[in-house]
This record gives sequence, C-alpha cells and structure tokens, in this order.
Amino acid sequence: MDLYYLSLTTGKTADWWSVGVILFEVLVGIPPFNAETPQQIFENIINRDIPWPNVPDEISYEAYDLINKLLTENPVQRLGATGAGEVKQHHFFKDINWDTLARQKAMFVPSAEPQDTSYFMSRYIWNPEDENVHGGSDFDDLTDTCSSSSFTTQEEDGDECGSIAELANGPNLAVKYSFSNFSFKNLSQLASINYDLVQKNAKESTEAANPSAP
Repeated sequence: MDLYYLSLTTGKTADWWSVGVILFEVLVGIPPFNAETPQQIFENIINRDIPWPNVPDEISYEAYDLINKLLTENPVQRLGATGAGEVKQHHFFKDINWDTLARQKAMFVPSAEPQDTSYFMSRYIWNPEDENVHGGSDFDDLTDTCSSSSFTTQEEDGDECGSIAELANGPNLAVKYSFSNFSFKNLSQLASINYDLVQKNAKESTEAANPSAP
C-alpha cells in the first residue's frame, strides 16, 4: 500500500509501489522499510530510508534502478504511472519476451492437497550445536505432522497447526525464525467486520442520497 500518498490519491501507481517493495524483498531478503515497530516502518517510508545493498556486488544496477523508480514517492513521477509498458521496457527485463511469457512453462508448479502446509515451511533446518544450515528434503514429511485433525482442533484457537519446533521431528533440532513483525490476523473476523462496514456505508450512502424532508 502506498502509505505516503494514501491520503492524497490511490490508484494503479500504488500497485507499482507495492511491486517495488516485493521485488526488493525477493532480491534482498528483507522489506525495504523494515523496522521493529509499525511507527518506525512508517517513518522509514516517509523518509524513504531504504537499506540498499552494495551495487553491483549484491544487487545489479538494473535491479537497483528499477526498484528505486518503483519506490518513487511522487505517484505521478513513479515508474508505471503512464502504464505497464514503461515498466516492461525497463532494462531489468531485457531478456523477457512479454509476447510469449504467458505461454511459457513455469519452472515450479506446486502440487498440494487443500490442507497441505508444507510449502510454507523452510526447506532448511538449523543445528543448534554448530549454528550451521543443513539442507533437508523438500518437505521431510512436514505434511503428515500437520494433519487434518489437528487443523480442525486448532482452527477455533487461531488457525495454528502445531509449533515450529514440533515440525522439526526431532528433540535436538530447532528452527530459528524471526516473527517480530508478524501479527496474527483472524480472517473470518475481518470478513465479518468488513461486511458490517460495507452495510453501514451503504446505509449511510442511501440516507445521504435521499435526505428526509425537514
């Protein structure tokens, strides 16, 4: 979301800003405005405080230029403001054939059951004794750990399926992750709240359009 200009304008350029954020995280590994608190994140957005990696050792000039233009504060000057064409023409995509891209076979096509959570788990584990990363199999039977029965029992308590430690399937194995910026979202409750807001706004709009006579 284009937080800086949210109060002024919203539109397709806000989506291009989001593309810049996502691309930065994909290439660098962290969000461009990441911080410990939402207030600090907001300040980083306002001040455009971005922890750029070394160019070109850690990120290419083309990638830096593309992300930098997508994260331009002014939505009118932002890359993509005049349409997707100018984004596609950026040198970062010089090897992309946009005419045949949709017909190309994907490099990876996930195949999972509706309640399979294995694609959300890390493919690597940390050994707590030597702090080294050890590659494991793609999923290491993680799907079996999160069975449909456990999914049902935990659904009312926050839609959680066991703990990360339990998924390691071993007493001496632990997975170290940082969830400092993660906050749980109850989607069913959010849907209910959104529905109530829509109903309320619709009622207010109707009343405003048909004011009662004095």
